[in-house]
Amino acid sequence: MKKITLFLLFLLSTVLLNAGVRVVKLDRSGLPIVKLVVQPDNTNIPVNAQNYSISFNRTEAEAKFQLLPHGRIPLKSVILIDASYSINPANRKRIKEAAKKLVDSMREHDEIALFTLHDDLTKLSDLSSDKQKLKTLIDRFQPGGNFSRIYDAIAGVDRYLEQRVRDEQKTIILFSDGFDEGSRLTLEDCIRVTQESRIPVYSFGFSNVQKIHLENLKKISFQSRGKYSHEDREDFTSVLFKQFDRNLTEIAFKIVQPQEENYIFITNKKRSEERRVGKECRSRW
Repeated sequence: MKKITLFLLFLLSTVLLNAGVRVVKLDRSGLPIVKLVVQPDNTNIPVNAQNYSISFNRTEAEAKFQLLPHGRIPLKSVILIDASYSINPANRKRIKEAAKKLVDSMREHDEIALFTLHDDLTKLSDLSSDKQKLKTLIDRFQPGGNFSRIYDAIAGVDRYLEQRVRDEQKTIILFSDGFDEGSRLTLEDCIRVTQESRIPVYSFGFSNVQKIHLENLKKISFQSRGKYSHEDREDFTSVLFKQFDRNLTEIAFKIVQPQEENYIFITNKKRSEERRVGKECRSRW
């Protein structure tokens, strides 16, 4: 069979930009059968044949929808820690404790890569499920640098996940005070990078500088469809991973007459009448 390039197109109306579905996995191992695992994106609309349809190259496909049990889809994450001197020793200690608690909450098949940021983006560990190794590295990192290039660092770990993780769900988990200094990218550039990759940013704000900088973390998380937590309010580090296996639905369908480049459309039937004025977002797989 010739090489098949698949694209995913999400047809969302301007009303539904944050209320469609999020694709967390695409399985092409059984071609011509393709399986998508999707999750409702900030909506309570069930993902089923009554509410959604699948099309392949503009032709509607017969699809089977199956709700998956919890814990079936691994999560590949980057923990990105602000190691600049704008974080005081007390907050740095609290960040380390929160990050280690997050590592302890990893599920069986999850993996985490560990990075720090200041002048440069530094990789401390590739994707790993070794909790003790990751916690030791978190304990050992030291502050440094003259700058806090948060926006550049987010773009860097976003690129890392795009290159290393192909068809599984992924996320960026940031611990910072939100005070960017020296980045080549602007806040808007950073948000655009995460929106284009569709990788959510979950941020934890620990600040001893002006609180206004925490608003930048909130904007990045909200615009990337992640979440923001002031420090570790409500023990969010302990439940973050559990969010990613809720309401997962597998959609299986057969592709027919593939071309050199092929497109998969996921359409919300409830808003199909608004498709003409909708915004089209494309992700390459």
